[in-house]
Amino acid sequence: MELNDLLLEHTKLIDKLEVLDAKYAAAIQPTKDKLKKIKAEAEKMFADSNQKTATANDGTNIHWKDVSKYKVVDKEAYFDFAMEQEEGAEFFTAAVPKKYIDDFTTETGSVPPGLEHNSSSIIVIKRSNK
Repeated sequence: MELNDLLLEHTKLIDKLEVLDAKYAAAIQPTKDKLKKIKAEAEKMFADSNQKTATANDGTNIHWKDVSKYKVVDKEAYFDFAMEQEEGAEFFTAAVPKKYIDDFTTETGSVPPGLEHNSSSIIVIKRSNK
């Protein structure tokens, strides 16, 4: 088989794969939509009842999970803050060191200068491992 033939066959297979992927995505979308609706309804019921966790008869578990994120919005202010800390080197990584920032925020009740903090609680539904 010639290189040209291989490349043509490759292109045909890529095109076929794209069609199959689109059909698959369309086929599973109603199920994804229904799962999203069920999760939203469960979240509302769960919030209204003030529950923290629950388990269904089949072992499926639902619970709240707190999500917290920090984002550097002022590098200079954050750098100055980090340099003033006893464990200052711990504050310099490729990403904001969540553990140290969480500890600082918990201890002081404030977010370090130069950072923005967003937190929320999300609902987590986990199927039991039968």
